[in-house]
Amino acid sequence: MIYASSAYAFYRGAKNLLQTSSPTTELSARRVETSDPEEINEAFLISQLDYTPVDQPQPAAESAPKGFAKPKGPPRRR
Repeated sequence: MIYASSAYAFYRGAKNLLQTSSPTTELSARRVETSDPEEINEAFLISQLDYTPVDQPQPAAESAPKGFAKPKGPPRRR
């Protein structure tokens, strides 16, 4: 259980580091979890945390994601 024993220590260390470098910076209360550390990069974190820098305009709204399409049932037998 590496996660359970180190999650709070990592959070506390990141919080201390951010507070010393920039006192106005706040940590998000949201957790991001993944099973593959290769997935974690800047683009992944920005998409998961809905981060938009203050100096950059927000992108145009994308179309709503499609819902689950129910698969076609099996053909009838004679």
